[in-house]
Amino acid sequence: MHVQFFLRSSDSDVERYLKLFTFLPIEHIELVMQSHIQDPSKRAAQHLLAREFVELAHGAQAAKNAEIQHKKMFSQGTGTIQLSAIREELPKKQIEDGPATKERANAKNPQESYMSPSLNRKAPAISSHNAPSKHIVLPKSLVFGQAFPKILHAAGLASSKGEGHKLVMNQGAYVASDPGRASTMGDALTWLPIKNFDPGLPKQFLIEENLLVLRVGKWNIRMCRIINDEEFETQGHSCPGWEEFKAAQAKAKVVEQEFKEAAA
Repeated sequence: MHVQFFLRSSDSDVERYLKLFTFLPIEHIELVMQSHIQDPSKRAAQHLLAREFVELAHGAQAAKNAEIQHKKMFSQGTGTIQLSAIREELPKKQIEDGPATKERANAKNPQESYMSPSLNRKAPAISSHNAPSKHIVLPKSLVFGQAFPKILHAAGLASSKGEGHKLVMNQGAYVASDPGRASTMGDALTWLPIKNFDPGLPKQFLIEENLLVLRVGKWNIRMCRIINDEEFETQGHSCPGWEEFKAAQAKAKVVEQEFKEAAA
């Protein structure tokens, strides 16, 4: 069973699932349900169910490490993200678990089917337990000189450039600002709602020259490491919009060559 199944479980089913799929004592489950009934909107029982599932599937230590890292990043609330936590986490994991193979590049990217819950109420709930990988690599050409809707699509935070546009219009997408631009911010990066389509803006938010941190909703975060197009291609990476970009570039070169030949 998938984590999202448990997160979407109804209030009428969650107690039964806790008893069927976890090793929690019955007394503890009953206490959790009593608390859950007081404020069902928090979905505390569903999140407990998902967390127990993660522990059973991946081990308690993996679930604990993820929770510790999340708390450290958001130690000052969801309005900020800690730069020190980002620096600490990045070296521990290869971006996207290493370079993508050509087979992976041609396969359907699960991020491409994602639609923000802010635009689609039927979209799977995103939580700290089931959020997609935070670490991705993007080529410079899909970031520098591009408007944020296109970047959100490339980062897998929007299913299309059109959805990225709607996210920006509805202020449902955020970018982490560089603490170096305001001495009072210290270690905390402030989440700023993306409000502008100016293609020059993304570069202003780069952290340590090659990192762009984006967020949609509460949990869906991307730490985008930006590299040269040649390196991106050589390492076998891919992302939404990349194949289309290459096709457009190739077509432009053909047109340019035909124009030169006609003028000769």
